[in-house]
Amino acid sequence: MYYVYHVSNAFLALSFLNKVLRCWSPISWKRDPNYLSTSLNSEGLNSSTGKSKTSLLCHQKMCTLEKRGNIYLLTLTSSGEHRFNPSLLSSIRTALSSLLSSSHPPNSALITCAEGKFFSNGFDQSWVRSAPPSQHHIITDIHRGIISDLLSLPMPTVCAITGHAAAAGCMLALAHDYVVMREDRGFFYMSELDAGLKIVKYFQVFFNEKIPDNQTRRDVLLRSARLTAREAMATGIVDRAAKGIEGTIEEAVRLAEEVAATVSDGSKLAEKRKLMFPETWRHVSAAAGSKL
Repeated sequence: MYYVYHVSNAFLALSFLNKVLRCWSPISWKRDPNYLSTSLNSEGLNSSTGKSKTSLLCHQKMCTLEKRGNIYLLTLTSSGEHRFNPSLLSSIRTALSSLLSSSHPPNSALITCAEGKFFSNGFDQSWVRSAPPSQHHIITDIHRGIISDLLSLPMPTVCAITGHAAAAGCMLALAHDYVVMREDRGFFYMSELDAGLKIVKYFQVFFNEKIPDNQTRRDVLLRSARLTAREAMATGIVDRAAKGIEGTIEEAVRLAEEVAATVSDGSKLAEKRKLMFPETWRHVSAAAGSKL
């Protein structure tokens, strides 16, 4: 038996994780006899010992970080659109910070996914409209910190786009080393042009480095093309496609295990990653030390 400690939409979350575990079992995800679970306080620490744990980490009931063997699964919980407001962004960043500050088993990898039909529909515009303009920078500051953390992780990262990904949700997906996308539901969609919104500078810089093909980048940014998994795979944005939530996560696990087996030094991997995207790193690294 293992436990999942988060309150928001608990029955949905438990049902989702049960399905995920069924899809993992055929591909050698065996129960670790030393498997433990714990909850995080706002500082990402075990409330009883004050020490970081790396088995099951939760923060503010909005995401979970679970460890199974050498693979970590970061899940955006609930069936909503996972729009990025300060609470959700801080929750994600706390989980990533706990990984950055913890030791890991050899050949570890991170997979990020989401419950429901949305991976993420981008920044929470209702929060933006209700917040004073002087506070709007908060969501981009934390989001930049998340991109910085992903580029700094000493392990391969795989994003499982299990539903629609739009705007800042696309950016989060692309910040991973590899992307697996659900092919029977969801679009990869940079919606800023259609919504009349300005593309944040570090978004543009990252797209310039991550999508070097001018035609693809033009279609994504200037035409707001809604790419299916197969279309995104043809352009090189997505590495693999799979059917259904379970199938997408299963393929992400398979890919994560494949690439993790080739990494002998996670710190060198992180340094090489930063060198691959030097301008992006320059724009987001200032957020690495910002407070949540």
